[in-house]
Amino acid sequence: MTTLFPSCAHRIWLFFILALSTAPTVLRAQTDSALRCLQVPLGGAARTQAATLIVEAQVLDAVGTWDAGHHRIYTRQRLRVFQVLKGTLPADTAALTLLVEGGQVGLARQELTNTLRPLAVGQQGVFFLVPAPWAGVGAPGAYAAYGSAQGVIAYDQATGTAADPFKTYASWPAAVAEAASGQVPRRLLPNPQVAAVLAAKRRKGSGPLGTTATVLSLSPLQLTAGVGAVLTIRGSGFGASQGTGNVQFKNADDGGGTTDQARPADYLSWTDTQIQVRVPSLGLNNHPAGSGTVRVVAADGTIADSAVPLTIVYAVANVGNTTGNLVDEPNHVATNSTGGLTFHFGTNFQNSAAAAPWQRALAQWRCSTGINWELGSAAASNAIANDNQNVIAFDAGTDLPANILGRTTTYYQGCYDLRGNVVFYANEIDQEFASPSTIQFQYGPALAVGT
Repeated sequence: MTTLFPSCAHRIWLFFILALSTAPTVLRAQTDSALRCLQVPLGGAARTQAATLIVEAQVLDAVGTWDAGHHRIYTRQRLRVFQVLKGTLPADTAALTLLVEGGQVGLARQELTNTLRPLAVGQQGVFFLVPAPWAGVGAPGAYAAYGSAQGVIAYDQATGTAADPFKTYASWPAAVAEAASGQVPRRLLPNPQVAAVLAAKRRKGSGPLGTTATVLSLSPLQLTAGVGAVLTIRGSGFGASQGTGNVQFKNADDGGGTTDQARPADYLSWTDTQIQVRVPSLGLNNHPAGSGTVRVVAADGTIADSAVPLTIVYAVANVGNTTGNLVDEPNHVATNSTGGLTFHFGTNFQNSAAAAPWQRALAQWRCSTGINWELGSAAASNAIANDNQNVIAFDAGTDLPANILGRTTTYYQGCYDLRGNVVFYANEIDQEFASPSTIQFQYGPALAVGT
């Protein structure tokens, strides 16, 4: 049975999000909390102050690696630094290492919700960094993004704009200004892409880049993502061939605050007046397509947004292989005697007020999906790790990045079928929530009350 998830609430149960609601003080700070997947906004000043190193940089590569205990996968991404906005760059300026939680090693993959995903090679942005807190990863001197997904302001090459999960920036210089720390920026390398984008914006005016391409219609207007469903985009000025053109969907992981491109294999046809593309559950930056307008970046670099939105009913979790030429719909496997998965409350969760709403959520999930998941005996610890235990726990230390209220880690394993094809399955799922000592939750069954 495939894994279905609605919008950005995928892989951390929407029913549980509603049942285990945050207290009014949090709701006032996070007015669109459901769309931001249990992330509380980090103010620009707060992350600038917390970061020890802030750089404008470009991602050069991505390599998955296990930690020493073979419990967690991280992705090492080298950054080419163009300028330092705060702090002092290490001596090796050619290969500043960013560690991102999750990723893939061989046929093993780990994905975390509400957390920075491995970035596409070539992605540029402003990075708010702190020394990586994870030991045993084999990356001395590595950095992590402060606040995880909120620790990167990603540049959009097509529009010359930038965005993080909660805020958009009209230009790349505006994103750099967001990181102003009082330290004079130090330019290390020229950034040709910045110069090109600024020159294009001067030629075309102050609005988004591009005025030639036009999107006239989307068909159909309601689809699911990750199942091979094909969207037909009709219009003009797309270019006789795709070239460097692409189609961008709203990012379901941040409620449409940013976009993600379809992967190259998702494009079925491209002409000057029509594009056919599969709706992805795994874009270039590893995010699923969400509801909202669809953007076409034409072959000549001009852009066009659809006048009407595309509705994504749900997305099916997809897993890609390390070479990027395969995307698979992973299945569930039975790891208990009743044909499903058995979850275990961690030692800090089993006798808490959160236990009851979690069990209500489990009952609703089973009735709605038909997936035979159940609750078993208590776990021996609160460990969130690849250990063949589906653990539900509160954060017992500093696992959760700043301003993340909860997340799910899914552990996928690949294997070869009789025809030699790679297939993936979900063999473990852990859930971790912010400690009640750091955040107040309302446990229902009524919805949270706030002003």
